[in-house]
Amino acid sequence: PGSVRLVGIAAAVMAAVAHVPPAPEHLRDVPYIGLGFVVLTALCLTSALILALPPLRLAWRPAWAVATVSCAVAIAAYLLSRSVGLPGMSDDIGHWTEPLGLVSICSETVVLLAVVLSLRRVRSPVRVS
Repeated sequence: PGSVRLVGIAAAVMAAVAHVPPAPEHLRDVPYIGLGFVVLTALCLTSALILALPPLRLAWRPAWAVATVSCAVAIAAYLLSRSVGLPGMSDDIGHWTEPLGLVSICSETVVLLAVVLSLRRVRSPVRVS
């Protein structure tokens, strides 16, 4: 279980870091996208920090939930921005291989996979005696 958590932590940090470079430009040009990047970065870093600190074990489940929702929304936004575009931002349509976009989509997907794997390990079969 520890290795899955470590992979999830690393992926959440990577997702956060990937959104830092384009945030200022987006804050200037399409403020809601820039704000979304800032919020995603804060949520992913906070989740990673909580998951990294064993004394906060009781907060791990909410941290996984925050990371899951954040990354799922980011993946949906990426897919929309590259396919039909987002309001006020159509310049990313068709740019599926933009390097930071690929880093973010891959790291966000790894966070979701880590969540699934950690949930599978938490659940144990019910034994009827």
